[in-house]
Amino acid sequence: MGRLYIVDAYNLMHQMPSIKKMMDSDLQRSRELLINMLSSFVGKRRIKLTLVFDGVGGIGHPTTPASGMKIIFSRNGEKADPLIKRLVDRLDQPRLCTVVTSDNEIVRYVRQYGCKIISSNIFFGQLHATQADTTNDPGADEKPVIDKNDVNDLLTMFTHATQDE
Repeated sequence: MGRLYIVDAYNLMHQMPSIKKMMDSDLQRSRELLINMLSSFVGKRRIKLTLVFDGVGGIGHPTTPASGMKIIFSRNGEKADPLIKRLVDRLDQPRLCTVVTSDNEIVRYVRQYGCKIISSNIFFGQLHATQADTTNDPGADEKPVIDKNDVNDLLTMFTHATQDE
């Protein structure tokens, strides 16, 4: 397996219009949709992926993930943010890790370890491209919307990358 992705689950879900809309009425189903989309992404890219949910309301695994994919919930009452930070703290090779989040605090924290960072909105675009040929995906017709924060994230990412070379 190649690169490890650590995904801030609810942060990503809020960037996906069909899933975001469903979260209030059927949180379990919205988790399942995300897991199914990520399973396809993991299978096509041959990566490892850890999907981190807030512990609040977390009642086990909503569906069976793909090989190479792990689903974890933070402790009851704990947000996913500290758990994501602990996961990064424990990495032997953090430069081989990509963290998917738009949470500025997590971005600042994992950047000091040399992790690659992808904003949730940009990652949604990658998922969308992976799912484009999947007819059963309810989010397949959605287009990611790039806002000013995403542009700033990209500029920062590319600025750091050129400085490292």
